[in-house]
Amino acid sequence: MSTQTTTATKRQILVIGATGRVGSQTINELARYYSDQFYIVAGVRSKSEKAREQRHWAGSTRVIYIDAEEPTSLAFNNIDILFIIPSSRQDHVKHVKAYVDAAIQNKMSFILLLSIVLPRDENILFAKQFNEMENYVATCNIPNCFLRCGYFQHNFLLQADDNVIRLPINAGHMSPLNVIDVARAACSIFTDPQVHAGKAYNLVG
Repeated sequence: MSTQTTTATKRQILVIGATGRVGSQTINELARYYSDQFYIVAGVRSKSEKAREQRHWAGSTRVIYIDAEEPTSLAFNNIDILFIIPSSRQDHVKHVKAYVDAAIQNKMSFILLLSIVLPRDENILFAKQFNEMENYVATCNIPNCFLRCGYFQHNFLLQADDNVIRLPINAGHMSPLNVIDVARAACSIFTDPQVHAGKAYNLVG
């Protein structure tokens, strides 16, 4: 009886952008610590990624192919919670809007959007784009939340020269963010999403 009750109350989470650093870490955290609470669905943006990740996450996660330009791939049947991790593509605002529209059509109960910590300045392109994404999510009539991230630690490794990371901050300080912390924050929100509805969290290291 208890097994049937647990299964009946498990919700489905779809992570769009599952092969990126934040997405894959979130999938790993969900599979490791929350598999008794959620069915995990990994949304990948290429068919080759789908084949590869099906092997990688075999047994713990269902992998689906998602293309914002193909409406048939946005039939998110029986998904309760949507975690949108925008891509780095130039048209990522358009794609995020397509995912939100699909969430509305499929009557999802909660959306979490991965955003960035930036001034709300329309003169900064990245800020303008993420402002537009946030505004679209905020007005979609689905309970939602934003995780605004600072600079990621792993990005520094890409800029290292002779094992030295050089930044134009003089005597200033900064706290880069680890993707594990982002994944754990997301999972915490998933466990009780209504508590976090309408909120935005700025994450730094």
